[in-house]
Amino acid sequence: MFLDRAGGAYKPGPTDSTTNTSDLVNQTTIISAWTVAEPTWQAMTACVAQKFAPFNITVTEVDPATATHAEIVFAAAASVPTLQTASNVADSACQNGVTGKVKNPIAFVNITSLTDPNAVCAAVVVAIGSGLGLDTTKACPDAMTFQNASCLTAAFSSTAIACDATALGLMTGCACSAGTTQNSYQMMSAAVGLCN
Repeated sequence: MFLDRAGGAYKPGPTDSTTNTSDLVNQTTIISAWTVAEPTWQAMTACVAQKFAPFNITVTEVDPATATHAEIVFAAAASVPTLQTASNVADSACQNGVTGKVKNPIAFVNITSLTDPNAVCAAVVVAIGSGLGLDTTKACPDAMTFQNASCLTAAFSSTAIACDATALGLMTGCACSAGTTQNSYQMMSAAVGLCN
């Protein structure tokens, strides 16, 4: 997982982090570097690393270039129109209860509305989870929700929690798995494996 605070140019097209192409932008988009205070950046990256520590995921600040990777781009809301009303935008491969992973996903995290390192961390975690085939959840404690401040530091839950869309009455089941609940720890384990 590449945490990109340097910005860069992102082209429209099928999402592929190895070529900086994303279906989340509709024209070539230049993302400016995030001039975040170093203590805030360090707190946020430590939070992300800690949330993903049980799983076979490497968190890096060095661009893996053409190697397979997920990329989180920290962007001002004005840079990516869909960010104006969201903390993050990310692709999801889930359809009708069938889990899938986005190959080489790119997600954008809104640095305009998020200033607390834990809130930025929560947005990163949800964006990565979405790309790996997890639903957002409505209840605490679970890393796939950031609905209220008390949940910002939650880990991936090993208990069944209602999916967000189900709890809100928007769907009758989870988008990414059968039923109305998900165990995000088990789903992360299935998607990427556990650390040895």
